[in-house]
Amino acid sequence: MPYRLLLAGGHLNGAEETLRIYWTVYQALMLNADARASAILALGYHLIQERADRLSDPRQRSIYLNIDVHRQIVATYQAQIGQSDRPMSSHMSVA
Repeated sequence: MPYRLLLAGGHLNGAEETLRIYWTVYQALMLNADARASAILALGYHLIQERADRLSDPRQRSIYLNIDVHRQIVATYQAQIGQSDRPMSSHMSVA
C-alpha cells in the first residue's frame, strides 16, 4: 500500500499518479484531524514545484501546473501558509 510508505516518511518514486496519492492521503488525514496532513501536503507541493522547475518549455510547464490535482495541492498549500494571492510558481502562466 503506497500510503503506508508515505506516512512512514518514504517517497512514492515510480508510483503511478504519485501526486493524486499525496492529495488523497492528505484529505484522509484532514478528515481524521491527523497532524501529519500538513507534512504530506507540503511534500506534494514541493514535488510539484521541483518537477515544474525541470520543464524548460513554458507550454509544458503550464500544462503540468494546470493538472487538476496539482492545482488543488498548490492552492491548498498556499492557503495554509497564507500565500493564496501569489502565483503557483515563478514559471506559472495562467491558462
